[in-house]
Formats: sequence, C-alpha cells, structure tokens
Amino acid sequence: MFRRPFQLPLSVRSTGPLWLGIILSIITIDHWGLLHRLEWGVRDQWVQLHTLMNQESDIVIVTIDEQDIQQIGDWPIPDRDLAQVLRNIHAQGPTAIGMDLYRDLPEEPGHEELLEVYRTVPELVGIEKIAGDRVPPPPVLQEQGQVAIADLVPDPDRTIRRGLLSVTDAADGDRFKLSLGASVALQHLAKRHGITPKSINDKRQLLQLGEARLIPLRHGAGGYANEDLEGYQILLNWWTNTDGYTQVRFRDVLDDRISADLMRDRIVLIGSIASSTNDLIDTPYSTALFEAHTPMPGVMIHANVASQLLQSALTGRPALRSFTQPGQWLWIMLWATWGIWGSGLWVQTQTTQQWWQSRVLLFTLLSLAGLGLGSYWAFGWSIVIPITAPSLAFVLGVVGSSNAYKQKCLIEANQSLASYAQQLEALNAAYEHFVPAQFLNLLEKDSIVDVELGDQTEREMTILFSDIRNFTRLSEQMTPAENFAFINRYLKCMEPQIKRHRGFVDKYIGDAIMALFPHTADDALSSAIAMLQALKDYNNFEHDPSQTQSLSIGIGLHTGYLMLGTVGGSDRMDGTVIGNSVNLAARVEELTKEYGVSLLITQQTLAALEKAQDYDLRFVDQLKARGKTEAIALFEVFSADPPDLRTAKNFTKGKFERAVLLFKREKIQEASLLFQDCLMSHDGDRVAAYYVRKCEELQDFV
Repeated sequence: MFRRPFQLPLSVRSTGPLWLGIILSIITIDHWGLLHRLEWGVRDQWVQLHTLMNQESDIVIVTIDEQDIQQIGDWPIPDRDLAQVLRNIHAQGPTAIGMDLYRDLPEEPGHEELLEVYRTVPELVGIEKIAGDRVPPPPVLQEQGQVAIADLVPDPDRTIRRGLLSVTDAADGDRFKLSLGASVALQHLAKRHGITPKSINDKRQLLQLGEARLIPLRHGAGGYANEDLEGYQILLNWWTNTDGYTQVRFRDVLDDRISADLMRDRIVLIGSIASSTNDLIDTPYSTALFEAHTPMPGVMIHANVASQLLQSALTGRPALRSFTQPGQWLWIMLWATWGIWGSGLWVQTQTTQQWWQSRVLLFTLLSLAGLGLGSYWAFGWSIVIPITAPSLAFVLGVVGSSNAYKQKCLIEANQSLASYAQQLEALNAAYEHFVPAQFLNLLEKDSIVDVELGDQTEREMTILFSDIRNFTRLSEQMTPAENFAFINRYLKCMEPQIKRHRGFVDKYIGDAIMALFPHTADDALSSAIAMLQALKDYNNFEHDPSQTQSLSIGIGLHTGYLMLGTVGGSDRMDGTVIGNSVNLAARVEELTKEYGVSLLITQQTLAALEKAQDYDLRFVDQLKARGKTEAIALFEVFSADPPDLRTAKNFTKGKFERAVLLFKREKIQEASLLFQDCLMSHDGDRVAAYYVRKCEELQDFV
C-alpha cells in the first residue's frame, strides 16, 4: 500500500486571501501604533529581568531627599550649601560632576561663593532646558562651555525608553549640545580611558566609541516615526534601576561624612529624589507586575544614559537594535504564514488525528512561547524582537485555518494510524522472545521460564552508549552483505571488552551498543577505555584496507537509577530498561560528536568512581537535562588518547578548565585566548578547537 507524498494541508490558492487579509490588517494596526503600548510593556519586562543584578561602579549619585530639604530649610538648595558640596566633591578628584539642578537664578545666601566654585571646578557640568519652556543654564558655566541639556524624550505613555545624546539647538544659533548623561560619560571616558567618539559615516551619523558603534534611531525602528526622532536618539539599553548605583545623601556630603576616595576617578551626579520637587519620571522599572508604581528620579535616568555609553565603550555592549519598518512588516508576514500553514503541518505530521484541537492549541502555545523566549533571549544580545503584532497575526492565522484543516487532518490521521497498526503487527510477529541471562540475575530469576510479564526492579547502574562515527557514509560504500559482515566483525571486537569488565550488552542498535554495568562505575569506565584500545588493534589488524579512513567511535557514560524489567503482551515480551538515566547516557554519547572526543562521562559517573585518580580526565561543559533544574557537568576521559596528546591535555588541564568557566561566564575574549594556548600545546585538542570556533562565532555576532 503506497503512502501519498507529503503535501501542504491546504493549497495556497484556498488560503491566500486569508493570509493577505491578516497581513494587511495587522500592518495597518501596527502602523497606527495601536499595539505599541502592549509591545512597550513586554520590552519593559525584559529590561527588568535582564538588568536585575547589574551594578554600576563608575558612577556615584548625590541624592537630595525630603530630609535634606527639611534639614536645610529651603528649596531650591541655597547657593552656599551647594557650593560647599561641590567643593567637597571636587576635593575627591572625580572625572566629571553632573549637576542635575536648574541654577539660572541666584539662591542666596552664598551666590558669590557658588560663582567662584563654577570658575574653579573644570569638571563641573550644569544643565539647561531647551524643549517647551526653556530654562537657561548658569551664565558662568555657559561661558566656560560646561553646560548640557537635561531634556528627556518620553514615549506617548510618558515613559522614558529612548536616550537623547545630543541635539542641534535651532533657537540658539544651531549650537550643538550634549545631554547631561552623554556629557559626563564622554568626559569620563576621555580622562580615564583616553576614549573619544570618532565619526565613521557622517551621512548615517555612525560613531565609533571605544568598543562599540553608535547608530541613531531611524524612521520606523522600534515603532518611532521621524517626528519622534529629533536629535541623536538611541533605544536605551538600560543598565540598572536605582538600587544599582552608589548613592550618598546630600547632607552627608555637605558635612563631609563620606569616605575620602569614594568619588575619585568616578562620575558624580547630583539630583533630587524627593517627590516634592516633581522630578520623578516613568521608566521600564516603573511597571512591575506585582509592585507599586515607582517612577524614577531624573538624575537616575541621566545616570543610565551615562552607564550605557560607558558599558558600550568599555565592553562593547551596544544600544538596543530594533527592526526597521520593512523588517517589522516581514516579521508579521512570517508569523501569519506560520499560523496558517504551520498549524496544519503540525497536525498533519501526527500519527493520530484524535483531539486535533488540543494539538493545535499546543502548537499555538509552543509557538507563542518560542516567540516570547526568543524575544527574551535576543534582548540579552541587545536585539529587540517584536511580539504583539506577530503574535496577533499568528493567532488569527491559526484560528482562520483550523476549520479548513479539520476534515483533511482527520482523514490523514486515520490513514497513518491504520498504516502504523499494520507495521506494528508485522514487527511483533517477527520479534524474538529473548531476555539476556544477566537480566535474569538482576531480576533474581533462576530460569527464563520463571520470568513473567511485568517483572521489574529499580537499580543504580552505569549505562554505556557507543556509536561508530560516520557509519552512514561507510555503509553507503558497501553492499548489504558487506555491511552485516563489517558490523559483526566490529561488534565481535567490542563485546568481549564489556563482558571482561562485568558488564553486559542490553541491545545493539545498528552499529550502536547499549551496555549496562550493575557493579561499579569503574567497571564501565575501564570497559570504555578497553574498547578504545581494542579499536586501535581493530584498525591495525582487522580494518578493511579498501576503506581509506580508520574507524572511530564515541562513548558516553552516565550513572543513575533506572527501571529494568519485562514489557510486552501475553505471547510476546522483551526485557528493557527505562528511565531518565538511559536518555541522559544516550545524549552524552551524542555530544562526543559535537566536541570531537572519544569518551565523555557525567559528574554522577565521576562521583561514583572508586579510583578516579587512575584516569586522565578534565571538565568540558555542562549539560541541561530535560526536566532537570540543575545542569550536569561533563568530563572528557582521555586515557586512551595517543601519548603526546594525552600529555598535552594533562599539561593544559588547569588552563583549559579555567577557559571553560570563563566561557560560561560570557567572558568570551579571555576564554578564547586560553583555548588558543591549549591548541598551541597540541593542535589535536579538538575540544579546545571547538571552543575557539564558538568564541569566534560569538565575537563575530556581537
């Protein structure tokens, strides 16, 4: 009976109008900004989750709270008190002082003192306001060129998500002006690190600042139109909330009750956090799901702008990058397409068509979860992937196509079920009634006749999986008879090494071997090493000379609890083992291909070894097992490697493991250098070569 070739569940002709209607509707809704608030809300949550633990070490904020105002007895702060604070800060040697306080008018007493401070503190930056009702800067600071703008660019929901770095002030003779955060950050970078911005492309306003490239927001990016993008704006890649900055109270600085070097070589910002001064603004941190609404003081926002520039210049952390308008439209089209045809494909590939609505729902939830997780993951790489518009397009596509799929999917599911039932019947008829002798011992049975269906036991064992590398390619070069002769010759060489170390083969899976070791983990590891040694003899004496490449295998070991017993029906049954430990051992063997090694073991196997010191091994990675919250450490055992490679790996073991830890902590450049050192010791270290490639890929992506 012939199966029909795979086809799309519905033709393009029948679903084309639905697809086009969804796309045009969602693009129109998105163009008019009807989904922007939802999208911004999602992005706000990503900001909070990704910056939860960040701390800023280069910025100190001098805060003016309600108690400061009450103690001084006046607002704005009198000039004499402000002058004293500025003198105390200047004495500590900061790289920049940003004063987020409007001081266009004298606040006696002490105005002359403050003017003298203005003239003698070159790192001081005052502020002015140029949008709306203008507020001029202190005249002395303006004459000295020590003024920045304090203006911010809120979204329509009055939340700050963009950073304004500079503007050209048409009302002041087209004078170029930096924002407060940008001014103090550039001053700090120049003084302490010798970093200044360099123009890369004047037309596109591309700037190179240390390790990062600054790119201004373009029309349509992030949902912003040209009229929203006056000046040099970027999507703020927020660094931390208010808790991430070192803060000292104004009164403590005034009374000089701070440590002598607190502000040395750091940026100092001065601003109010008192609610009565009305300088609290909504930010992504103001929209916590389960907490009260908490606006952020303006001085903290300027600090975040400065932090972004510092982190970008020093570590390469870029501003947020978003789709342009054509990219957004293409993203909507892709998800509408996936909703219409993906749901049908999902149902069509199932072996049964019962409960198809549940599978469509599962597909929908998994796809939306994948979109959400992908967006969250990409945000960690400073890429903003929209969610709301493509999600709506996807859901409409699923709903619009589900009824059309129903009948077709039910028919195909029934056909698949009938075909599967025929195959299963044929397979059961040909299956032998076989249980290994070692199985009987573990089940505490004296004879095969004592075994009954459902006999089982739970034991801790070490599971071994092995597989021939590139077997498919090798088998294609041989006839069927040659294939079986080759496999049997190879298995004949491997099986004695397993028996010799008190293990037994549970099953052969083509060229793969699954073996169990019920006594000790040392038995399993010794057997694996013996198999690799035996493979060398096989390649030297048994290998077919017509095959130009020697055989190589991968072996994975894991120690854990598994269930061993009999399964089947009244007439046919089989012995088997099941459990997460079996799946994990198979996964470990698969990873030997990725790392290019012959033998991997898990931390559970290592812990179970009685003579771990007798083996050459090193830590290579961590594996996140399905259903487990904690990662499992993987170790390469290289006792069977050639002597020169084995010596080199032992020599570089400490350096290699340190490099792996640095890689896990995302210190890619440092890790890459150490891995390259390992490769210099021996170019045959495939794990080191693997990590060098991974480091290069990550560095190229950033």
